[in-house]
Amino acid sequence: MISICTILGVTPVAAIRSGHEANIPPDRHHAKLNWERGLLTVRLEAEIPNDLATNPSATRRVKRRLERRIDEPYLDAVNRLQLNSAQKVEAALNRDADLTTRIRRTADALVQRYTGPTADLTSAAVEFSLDIHPTLTRTFAAHTHPRPVPHVRGWHPSRSFTGVVIYATDALPVHGEDRSETPVPALLPRLHDDERFETLFEPGMVESRYLERWGPVGYTQPGHETRFVQRVGNTPLRVLASGVYGTQPTDLMVPREHAVRLLSREENRRLLAEGRVLIVLHPDKLIEPVLAE
Repeated sequence: MISICTILGVTPVAAIRSGHEANIPPDRHHAKLNWERGLLTVRLEAEIPNDLATNPSATRRVKRRLERRIDEPYLDAVNRLQLNSAQKVEAALNRDADLTTRIRRTADALVQRYTGPTADLTSAAVEFSLDIHPTLTRTFAAHTHPRPVPHVRGWHPSRSFTGVVIYATDALPVHGEDRSETPVPALLPRLHDDERFETLFEPGMVESRYLERWGPVGYTQPGHETRFVQRVGNTPLRVLASGVYGTQPTDLMVPREHAVRLLSREENRRLLAEGRVLIVLHPDKLIEPVLAE
């Protein structure tokens, strides 16, 4: 049977991680996370010694050595990702050995996107990528039965929406502190109302099939909202974030009146359970360099 990797011309890590590990360390490691695309990219480069530069076989061996060394920089990059408003991934792994094992296994989902020379032809390069949804999302949000979305009882002026779009491109007040911060993405963000400071949305409320489809929330920049119409539909509730909550500015606060519009109707609670939330951030916050050497 022909695999999908063969059809696409890419190679899974599991298919190339074999053979003797040569003692030639990569010269440079780079990794970045594109939050808008949900794509983590890890790139390794190693200078090709002059005496091997004209030897195609030797050059291929350098590339293969790089391929077999992808796990370490990949895990280093994942460790530096912002997990939630309180911590990076590394802090969570330090407390849970089983979680560390599961994260190591996610390296098998890496897909090779490039192997070849660098632009200046002086080095060999390999590049791998990983869709963070569902691979990383489901590692940290592994529930099968989601928690219920909160219900605000009684009649409140509202209507049915197809999703939620939250605008948070500028610096916002930090709850409980006399300062402002520009919101940034996280793997597992939450939403709070700005009056009672209650959690109105968090990844544990999202049904597993939707976490696997697109993660708890989507991120984009101003002007790109229409790219996410499949997620938030044509008539979403559009909200201006009123603040940020937590140690890191990943969790947004929204006006209580909008929280009530969502939580008082079954149809709108349902869209939260399906992760139909899009957060619009400053473009500078959407491409995050997580590893450079």
